[in-house]
Amino acid sequence: MISGSVGLWWGTAEGVGLAELIEVAAATGYDTISVTPSMYFEAHDNGHTDAELRARLDGCGVTVGVVDPLIRGLPGAPATTDVGPRFRATFEHDEDDCYRVAEALSVPALNLAHYLCAPTPIQQLVDAVGNICERAGRRHLDILVEFMPEGSIPDLAAAAAIVGQVAAPNCAVMLDTWHFFRTSGAPAELETLAPGTIGGVQVSDGGADLWGSGVKPPTRDRLVPGDGVIPLRRILTLARANRPGVVIGAEVFSRELAAEAPTDRARRVRSGLDAVWPF
Repeated sequence: MISGSVGLWWGTAEGVGLAELIEVAAATGYDTISVTPSMYFEAHDNGHTDAELRARLDGCGVTVGVVDPLIRGLPGAPATTDVGPRFRATFEHDEDDCYRVAEALSVPALNLAHYLCAPTPIQQLVDAVGNICERAGRRHLDILVEFMPEGSIPDLAAAAAIVGQVAAPNCAVMLDTWHFFRTSGAPAELETLAPGTIGGVQVSDGGADLWGSGVKPPTRDRLVPGDGVIPLRRILTLARANRPGVVIGAEVFSRELAAEAPTDRARRVRSGLDAVWPF
C-alpha cells in the first residue's frame, strides 16, 4: 500500500468515471483513489488509453491505491446475472482483469471481498486466498481481505484468521469501519491483532442503530465521518499503530451524497475526515 495516503475511494464518488475521479480527487485534497476494474475498462471503451490515464494521474499528483473489488472467481461467487444492477459491474471482472488494471496504472494492491457469495468453508477460503497471494506476489501486489456479513468472511475475526493462516507477506485485512461497527466490532479487538495485520482502512460513519445489525442494517446509506457514532478516531489511531502509515480511504456510499456534484461530495467527506483524524 501507499504509506500515509488519504484516499478518495470510488464508493464516495459512485457513478463517476475514472478520468473524472482523478480530477475530483486532485481538486479536493486526496492523493490516492480506488478504482473498480469496470471503471478502467469503461475508460478504455470511452477512448482513454493507458498512457493518457497515467499522464492524468501524474499531472494531478494522484495515485491509484487499490483495485476494488475482486469477487469473480472466488469460491461461491454468484453468476453476474444473479446480482442486482447497482453492483453488478463489480462481479464482471476476474483476477486476470484486476492484474491488467494494476499493471496499467501501477496499483500496489487488490481488495478481495466475498460479497454475496455462497457459504464457503474457511479452509477453502484460506486455500483460495493463499493461491491468489502467491500469484499476486509474483506481480509485487498486496492482497487485502475485506470482511462483511454478506459472505463467508463475515467479521474481523474471520478475515484476520484467513490472513494469519495464509501467512503471506503480501496478505492483510481491509478494515471497513461501517462493516466493523455493524458486526459488533469493538476497538479493543484491534489491539490484539498481530502487527501489520491491517493493510488498509475504509472510512465512513453510522448511527447508533447500525451497531450489531449484521446483514440487516437500518439503512444501506453511510454517513460522512463525524456525522455518526462510530469511534473513528480510536479505530484510526489503532489502525495506524498496527501498521504505521497505513492508507486510509473514504468510502461513503450514500444516496444523499449522490445527489451532490462529485467535487462537493468529495470535499464534504474530506472535511469530515479531517475533523476526526489529523492527517
